[in-house]
Amino acid sequence: MTTKNAYAKINLTLEIREKREDGYHNIRSVMQKVTLCDSLNFEKNEDDKIVLTCNVDVCAPEDNLAYKAAVKYLDMYKKEQGKSFGVKIHIDKHIPDKAGLAGGSADCACVLDYLYETYGGIGYEKVEEIAASLGSDINFCLGKYICALCTDRGIVLEKCAPFDGKYILICVPDHGMKTSEIYRAFDDSPILYDGNPSEQVKNLLNNNKQENIYDFTVNSFAPICEKACPDITLIKDTMKKSGALASQMSGSGSSVYGIFENEDDLNLCFAELSEKFKKCYKCATVIE
Repeated sequence: MTTKNAYAKINLTLEIREKREDGYHNIRSVMQKVTLCDSLNFEKNEDDKIVLTCNVDVCAPEDNLAYKAAVKYLDMYKKEQGKSFGVKIHIDKHIPDKAGLAGGSADCACVLDYLYETYGGIGYEKVEEIAASLGSDINFCLGKYICALCTDRGIVLEKCAPFDGKYILICVPDHGMKTSEIYRAFDDSPILYDGNPSEQVKNLLNNNKQENIYDFTVNSFAPICEKACPDITLIKDTMKKSGALASQMSGSGSSVYGIFENEDDLNLCFAELSEKFKKCYKCATVIE
């Protein structure tokens, strides 16, 4: 059996841009992996079939992105190599679902990385094609990235120096957000930022000036989501009052992260927020 971690991501920035002809939106976003992760166990299956199980009932196995990724990889492998393989995949979920943390995307990317490392048989560019065909965050979640500026619909990536050595507190309100509704609200009243904050954060990270990024942690969806879910504002304010250097919503929400330099401040904030919210997680940035 092989075990691999599938790491959550936070958006240090998220700028939603114009809507595309294919229905997606162009974005600019600096994404950073954090140590909050799902654990995936892999075993060879002598029946040459893909079997997926999970410790929680997220969706039907055949609807899971991780399963779809394995099926697509196997199909390509058969065409390229003229032979087959089977694998049993078990997911232990720890990343909260539908929270803007890319939990499903991380699992999907983890499966693709495992299959490539174990079976090969197709070029890595094909792995990235599979990732892009299944979603917009999956390419970043592949093992080759830790921190990156993501553009296009999120699938054009430029590596950044990792956001080094920070304590991260993540809190998820009980009120969930529907991504489709958030995008519709954005299209009705777009929220755009001057000065290209994503490029600013990329440059500050690459020039070892990460202490200057905190004024640029923007999210185009945050004003929309905070109107629908006031708890997002409450969490952000609590984190900042507790010493967070920055606090922002991740992805399309509703999770909120706080960046702390001091672990004691994070622990006190965790104690306060966990009295009100069930889903609170202490983690750190991934650096290698």
